[in-house]
Amino acid sequence: MFILIRFYPLFCLIGLFFIAPFPSLGQQAGSLGQNSIPLPSGGVGVTLTPFVQIPNSPSTGAAPRLNVLREVPDGSGRLFVIDQLGFIHVIHPDRSVSLYMSLPAVVGNRFAYFTFQSGSTSFAFHPEFAQNGKLYVVISSPTSTGTPDFFARRPIDPSRNGNDPRQPPFHEVLLEFQAANPAANVFSGSFREVFRVEQPYDDHNIGEIAFNPNASPGHPDYGLLFIPVADGGNKFPIDVVDPQNHGQDPSTIFGTILRIDPLGNNSSNGKYGIPSDNPFLGAGSAALPEVYSFGHRNHHRITWDTKGDQAMYAFEMGQANIEEINRIVPGGNYGWGIREGTFVIDRFNENNLSQIPVDEVIGTFQYPVFQYGHSGSSGAIAGGVIYRGSAIPSLYGQVITADFTGNRGAFRGYIGDIQHLPYGATAPLFQLDIFNDSGALSDLSMVVVGPSGSRRTDLRIGTDLTGEVYFLNKRNGWIHKLSAAPNDNTIPWPDLFPDGSPFSNAFVDSRFMGPVFFAAWPWLFSPSVGWFFVPTDHSQYQEGFWAFFPR
Repeated sequence: MFILIRFYPLFCLIGLFFIAPFPSLGQQAGSLGQNSIPLPSGGVGVTLTPFVQIPNSPSTGAAPRLNVLREVPDGSGRLFVIDQLGFIHVIHPDRSVSLYMSLPAVVGNRFAYFTFQSGSTSFAFHPEFAQNGKLYVVISSPTSTGTPDFFARRPIDPSRNGNDPRQPPFHEVLLEFQAANPAANVFSGSFREVFRVEQPYDDHNIGEIAFNPNASPGHPDYGLLFIPVADGGNKFPIDVVDPQNHGQDPSTIFGTILRIDPLGNNSSNGKYGIPSDNPFLGAGSAALPEVYSFGHRNHHRITWDTKGDQAMYAFEMGQANIEEINRIVPGGNYGWGIREGTFVIDRFNENNLSQIPVDEVIGTFQYPVFQYGHSGSSGAIAGGVIYRGSAIPSLYGQVITADFTGNRGAFRGYIGDIQHLPYGATAPLFQLDIFNDSGALSDLSMVVVGPSGSRRTDLRIGTDLTGEVYFLNKRNGWIHKLSAAPNDNTIPWPDLFPDGSPFSNAFVDSRFMGPVFFAAWPWLFSPSVGWFFVPTDHSQYQEGFWAFFPR
């Protein structure tokens, strides 16, 4: 319970709170229904406003397959977006769009688009791009264009003259580009291969590469590139999950997140560095020294919370039942091959899930902090962010994610809810209401792809350096920017409380103004007191305090 006292003449508030030890903890792992269906939105939503449309392929006229968007860290305000068909575009501050790089033109026959999960799939700017001009890009490449640094496990029978069905379909290649002028809007410069991976099957390859945005010079992660490498794909028809047993074997590159120094040279091929504090380096195991975590299936998107504990998260597509959001820790085993979400998976029957053994040693696996089920239909998580921008106050400190397979929509979840989860438990996700730019309540696929054709959005999620969020897709080239819903009158509490505290999910109604004083006894001990000021420069503010907790 809590007591609120409003003093209208002073525009102030004193609250005395008696709160249960832990707010909104996830449920213990149990039936498949555990957090498998996101809860109702509670009236929390976002507005999707058309931001810019990327033009069709200059070579084929095909609609762009937009996969990753990010802002260049040089203060120019330019956004860059990659199209899997082989193009990187720059979005200027005035929202005009121009072609930055044609990969087929720059790298020649090293680039190829084979399947829906191939092509030019990701990119990342070195944190010192403004000075060194270094840009990293993942492409798919014909097997004839180079020798892999990492081989597929399936042996190839040379006597079959290329007709062996085990023949790897293509290579995944990490390239380093050196821009002659980092400020230029058209690429000019050189490139080199960092490493090359022999892809076992034609799906589940390298995902979103990224540098830790929280790392400044002197931070252990500064200048280090994180690379999610999926499990190598499915064998069709599916008669076994993780057919090459990659997930539970960190001696292979597949099913891992790598952490490398792209400017170093102490790797086996001498083209990149292996950080001295990587968890498996010198551990006396057969694990690759590049490996930061393992046991992943198709963790195609990674992000960091830029506030709170600044943790890293991976958004991981499941097999037949569960989509996951995982909090990444160095050396962690995320279970794939024998776990899907918070369940045991039968390797020979993807639809057969069972409960975690009651005698499982805590810490054996790192289980998702959020998950949702397919509920009898397909599902694929689109990625996401921990929102720390200012345009959507009611979502501050929440994860924003979505499913891209149909009209399942977008979701949100409180990062504060994961701080005290029991082993094998997850925090709940909530639906996120979607409003169009006219202010009408709509749905995700209607806004993103329109009323006709497939409901599949093929959505991806990007951010700029201020933390604002963009929805992009592989259907029509449109990028939408997220802002507050029409009925959102909230502003967040300031960062006075850590995630997981009773106040970390609180917000103030924007109709209140003036100083707020508070006193709290969250567990009947360790009281805290303080104050903050709600600014008065917004015309919609009124005196009084109308909202405290969002739930």
